[in-house]
Amino acid sequence: MAQLDVSDTAWAGNIAALRSRVIRLPATARQGSAPQPRLFTMRDRMLVGEYRPRAHEAGFTRLNFERSCVIDASHTREYLLIYTADSAWARYGVSVGRKGYKMWETARGGTVGVFSSLQAALDTLLTV
Repeated sequence: MAQLDVSDTAWAGNIAALRSRVIRLPATARQGSAPQPRLFTMRDRMLVGEYRPRAHEAGFTRLNFERSCVIDASHTREYLLIYTADSAWARYGVSVGRKGYKMWETARGGTVGVFSSLQAALDTLLTV
């Protein structure tokens, strides 16, 4: 029985070309086409865990990270929502932006402040 000689690289390249397809992918944010959404870091998440007992003493029952499926104009995709026991809705929200951590009161929609760190925002929360 005759054996096929596959040591010829030109022959092998032709077979590979016949079996492959080139798929064009859309431009990604890494290539500079769109800004990245602002997200909380692992350090931020650990800090919130440390603040939970103090927040509970101040009357806040839940501090939850929530994600939005839509990125708004400020490119915010993730929020820290802060709840009290007497409310079904979050009392305060915190997001990460270009200028820092923005805290707002959800009922009024008014900005409490923009802070350079999440720790500063949470410290303000405990004094409100």
